[in-house]
Amino acid sequence: MRLTFLGTGTSTGVPAVACRCPVCTSSDPHDKRTRPSLLLEFDGRAVVIDTSPDFRQQALRERLERLDAVVFTHTHADHVLGLDDVRVFYFRQGEPIPIYASPRSMGDIRRIFTYIFDQTYPY
Repeated sequence: MRLTFLGTGTSTGVPAVACRCPVCTSSDPHDKRTRPSLLLEFDGRAVVIDTSPDFRQQALRERLERLDAVVFTHTHADHVLGLDDVRVFYFRQGEPIPIYASPRSMGDIRRIFTYIFDQTYPY
């Protein structure tokens, strides 16, 4: 089993837009952090926990080629707005990718991303 921290930044990322504090202006690579997401790999499977708005960049950086499921902890923007980029894995794999979330979070996700769940367009 392998756990990869895809992003560990704040909800705005680090550096934050328009911030001139010492961390945001630092040249230290540790001060360049994308928003929260985790990748759990086990038995040839890949599960992502939360898809931040930086998910595309994170998946490219980690050379993620397969995705078997997505788990959402809650529906703040910094945890769900990368869901659209999961569709690429569906197109490549040709099979639905399960999403796991609390009933309330699942309702929020369905409202935010209505087009993903529209049966007219198979995503």
